[in-house]
Order: sequence, then structure tokens, then C-alpha cells
Amino acid sequence: ENAFASLAPVGAAAAAIFGAALLISGIAASVTATVSGDYIFAAFSPKAISPVIRRGVTLVPAAVVIVGGISITNLLIWSQVALAFVLPVALIPLVLIMLERRVRGTVSPHLITSTIAMSAACVGFDAVTLLQKFF
Repeated sequence: ENAFASLAPVGAAAAAIFGAALLISGIAASVTATVSGDYIFAAFSPKAISPVIRRGVTLVPAAVVIVGGISITNLLIWSQVALAFVLPVALIPLVLIMLERRVRGTVSPHLITSTIAMSAACVGFDAVTLLQKFF
């Protein structure tokens, strides 16, 4: 609300462009989430299910949020907290697989890339530890 209002002195066109960009980015995020959910659903489903049904099922959580009147701000905050706990746990196995020469073969990463990846994983675990200590 405030961002749109702050663009009013610049001109109505700037405010309209901002609104359109916000709408388009929301649609892009929704499409990305739906398609990725569809692919994950298809990969883990033991039976072949119609793509329309798979995509419909991936939209159910968003529909529950909209219909349930859940605070979007609180949902965003809690989703970021959940990601802070889950992403480091998923990152470590990926980094370890990346470091295995027998898995990657001739496409093994450079020492600098490996060091950066392990550092990022450690920082992620440190952040989770700090969150657990203070909350």
C-alpha cells in the first residue's frame, strides 16, 4: 500500500507500472510454484495421474490460505522460518554428493567452488543453531 502511494507524486504512470509489475511477478511466482509442484507430484506419485488433476492438487494449499483468511504476512514469516531449518539439512547431502568424484566424474567442481559450498552449508547450520538458541 505504501509503495504504491509513494509513487503517486512521481506520476500515475509510475504507480500503474509498479502495480502491473507486482501483479506480473505474483503470477510468475504462482505459475512457477504450480509447475514445480506438478513435477514433484508426478515424480513421487506411484500412479499416472492427469496433469490437470496434479496441478489442481498443487493449488489446494494456496486456495486454503485464501479461503481461510490466513494472514499472508504471518504465513510469509513462518515459511521463511521453516526454510531456515529445512534448507541447510537439504544442502549438506547435495554438497557431499557434489564433492564425490566417482559421482561427478570428470565434471567435478573446482576447490574454490567446493569451499564456497561447504561454507554456505556451515553458515546455514549456524543460523539454525542461533534460531534454536534464541527462540
